Amino acid sequence: MNSLGGMNANTIKKAIDSIFIETGSVPLTASAYKYKLVSATADGACVNFGIYNGVLTQLKKDRMWLIKIHCVNHRLELAIKDAVKDISQYKECERFYISIFNLFRNSGKLKCAVKKAAEALNITYYTLPKIFGTRFISHRRRGFTKLLHNWPSLIVGFDNTLADRDTKADMRAKLSGLSKRLHDYRLLCMVCSYLDILEKLSPLSLVFEKQMLMVNELKPAVDITKASLAELSHKDIDNIIDSYLLKFIINEKDGSTNLLSSYFKEGNELKKSNPEFVESELNNMANLNFECIHSAIKVRKLAIEIILPFINDRFSSLLNPIFESMDWLDPQVWTADSMYGDASISLLLNEFFYPLEKLGMDFKMVLSEWRAAKLLINAQYTTALTPLQIWQNIFLYYKIKFPNLSLLVELLMCIAGSNSAVERVFSILTVILTDRRLKMNHSTMEDSIIIAGNDTNFTQQERDDILSRAVDIFLR
Repeated sequence: MNSLGGMNANTIKKAIDSIFIETGSVPLTASAYKYKLVSATADGACVNFGIYNGVLTQLKKDRMWLIKIHCVNHRLELAIKDAVKDISQYKECERFYISIFNLFRNSGKLKCAVKKAAEALNITYYTLPKIFGTRFISHRRRGFTKLLHNWPSLIVGFDNTLADRDTKADMRAKLSGLSKRLHDYRLLCMVCSYLDILEKLSPLSLVFEKQMLMVNELKPAVDITKASLAELSHKDIDNIIDSYLLKFIINEKDGSTNLLSSYFKEGNELKKSNPEFVESELNNMANLNFECIHSAIKVRKLAIEIILPFINDRFSSLLNPIFESMDWLDPQVWTADSMYGDASISLLLNEFFYPLEKLGMDFKMVLSEWRAAKLLINAQYTTALTPLQIWQNIFLYYKIKFPNLSLLVELLMCIAGSNSAVERVFSILTVILTDRRLKMNHSTMEDSIIIAGNDTNFTQQERDDILSRAVDIFLR
């Protein structure tokens, strides 16, 4: 990037152009690069979506058909961040989590003490993942779920460390405050109510993280999540059977009050059938009363009322007629109307006229092929198959029969609503570039990332060819 002039939009555009048509890294002609690029997905940074000079704006100047998409997973993450800013209780939960995460990262001794506490309690210890920075909702849910499971271990481990005379004063001060929070039932209830919301949002995040995400799946998934959140907001203390608040039960026995909860017995967390659980008590909890549960439910309801408008705003672009006209890709939404899908397909043919023309599309044949394909799919394919599997079968067995319809579907499948595939490649890079590989040549690193990141796109023959060429180069 520095060799091209910096890290601005112009530089990024030059870098993209150089990969496709200048350096020959990707074997495309200038015409193919122009007409085969039908959509671009990125995060919402100004450098990408700037109205006048953003990277995607520049790409669209020569491609009036280009669909610019703000990554749906980033949109969901931003919607939650926007909402949490207005919910002080959930901000406190996140600060609490991050404080513990940072302590563990900087103190192996403290982490060891908590692990030993888990062993003594005979429950599983979970390593807390990073949930801040660019992290999707499912990562945040996973982190808070592990925090809840580690709660008894954290209490015992922190208290044991505080009792150790060798513990330094600065560590003692940090642990003292965190230990007090761990013994606060109010905070525990807030973490549970926050997790209730993340639990409803996580399936949407996982849909967006799919390896192959079809654009027609976006809006239905968002609508289902909004309905699920709305349903959760109407649940009160008498109807919380599916809430994390029920993980901890207030128990009064022999004149004392404590919290009871069950946890995976050590070594049982990966068992898919008949895992064993251990019951554990949390003693000396402050504010141990049902009012904390009421407060947590009220905050949860308020949070949902704040989150829903942010989701509506962040995903308003899905109301674009272009996206709505792709519903017919899912056979489950087809109607008995013989004209169903005709208007939507006509709109898409007009929108992507130039790239489809370059592909050799016979526009007059598309609708007749579509009507024949509907009859075939209804007769031969069950609803047990996903839309992706159905269209893959059409490509495999009936592409000769429906060549023009197949071209349109293939083009629509190139429209990516999420850049989670790119995020996965970043994760692959951290796996490849270990401490022992810091001297890896940049070209080798680039080749490794391309191979690993595109593995799902390769046929077995292509994988074998890559390995054979690698062995030949190594033996020279």
